Amino acid sequence: MMNSVPSRLVNVVANYVGVASSLVVGVALVPVYVRLLGSESYGIIGFFTTLYGVLQVMDLGLGMAVNRELARRQANAHDGQSTANLIRTVEILSWGLGLLLGSAVWMVSDFLAAHWLVAQALPHEAIRRSIALMGLTIALQWPSSIYSGGLMGLERQVKSVTVTTSSNIVFALGAIGLLAWSPSVVTFFYWRAATSACTTLILRALLWKHLPGVTRHTRSTFELASLSTIWRFSLGMAGVSLTGIALLQLDKVIVSRVLTLDRFGAYMVASTAAGIIPQFVAPIFSAFLPALSSAVAREDREGIRTQFHASSQLISMVVFPIACAVALFAEPLLLVWTKNAGVAAHGAPVLSLLAAGALLNSVMVPFYAVQVASGWTKVATMTNLVLIAIVIPYSYMAAERWGAPGAASTWLVLNAVYIGIGSTLTLRRLLVGEVAKWITLDVMRPLVISVLIMAVSRWLFPRLGGLVQTLSVVSVATLLTMGTVVLTAPQLRRKAGVLLARLRVP
Repeated sequence: MMNSVPSRLVNVVANYVGVASSLVVGVALVPVYVRLLGSESYGIIGFFTTLYGVLQVMDLGLGMAVNRELARRQANAHDGQSTANLIRTVEILSWGLGLLLGSAVWMVSDFLAAHWLVAQALPHEAIRRSIALMGLTIALQWPSSIYSGGLMGLERQVKSVTVTTSSNIVFALGAIGLLAWSPSVVTFFYWRAATSACTTLILRALLWKHLPGVTRHTRSTFELASLSTIWRFSLGMAGVSLTGIALLQLDKVIVSRVLTLDRFGAYMVASTAAGIIPQFVAPIFSAFLPALSSAVAREDREGIRTQFHASSQLISMVVFPIACAVALFAEPLLLVWTKNAGVAAHGAPVLSLLAAGALLNSVMVPFYAVQVASGWTKVATMTNLVLIAIVIPYSYMAAERWGAPGAASTWLVLNAVYIGIGSTLTLRRLLVGEVAKWITLDVMRPLVISVLIMAVSRWLFPRLGGLVQTLSVVSVATLLTMGTVVLTAPQLRRKAGVLLARLRVP
């Protein structure tokens, strides 16, 4: 199993490459699609993105369950036959669920085209066919989560990311070429379905190739009994996912009712910008979860503590400087991005508060990883339910009293409560004796460093003009902060030394 320092860092870097490719396809190429297709056709693509995101609650936590179970089986030897039966059973269920959801979308395509999506120039038939092809894409793409989750659990993350990144590049280049030749949203979804099918099948082949103890001669069967090791965890993750999605969307629904449309628009622009910060956390979570799951399976308490502090310090090194930079340079960053002084002025206080909330949320990610690795999903679900009970009255009251900044403070308050509940329960049950080290070394020291360096940088450059100057100042300050945090974080400093020693040319 790949447990060395370089391999863990390689997994983190690989995951960042995957996130970057997704952002390029999902964000950077939006103006290209709009230019080639028009705003109405791109609205259909946006509808698909929203629809697929909502349907993710139906995943039932299978991808994360496979991730955790394969990491545990790799740590404690299991016979290949039982592993093969488990994956065969899960993939049949996942394919079946994908086909069911895809067929449902296909069947309601005519209704949605006629009564849900309002178009002025786009023909009804083009909308109907596009929605029908969305159903096909969902059916073909749905099982990919269990295959990528399995590869992540086996710490074959470089291969998984290579496939998804290559798929994103092929899709983007192919879509641009096809749309230049035939500018139709229907063409877009034909290509989306084709690339989804290829990606899913390649991931499937890779997972079966690397399953521990499974050879090409192993015969697998559908066996519901094989789910006994994952079904409780899977349902627990489904509960976490459902409450998490509700928590992320409730404040926006409430705020849209309270704020005027122009202020709500500025709020959503700031929310979109702040949403980039969690993208820097996810690759670290994905890289460390298999190691934590293996340590839990071996009952290796020292391994759990080591991985917990390493992931905490890595998050503080990467995310704290970025979040502080966004919070303190909110207005110039929004101005160079939107090129709208009004949006930048109204959105800056909102972005600062949302960035601070995202920083607090990142603090809880290592705790959540330990909870998931231990199969303790109840605490996350119950905490989310408590937070939902808080967000409804607080966001409404704060938005009415303080406007958009008041609404943005909801995310800050919720994550402060989240830290208070989640960290206390996890430290008492799974990380006994780690409170002082976590607070001083993992959180407070890098946080103080990040705030101080960014505050001084903002004081030195109170006025920034233009894209180049703004990005240069923010980038230099961020890199300086990251370097300082590394020098003051024991585990990061040690691992950086090990990595440099291995990379040193004799």
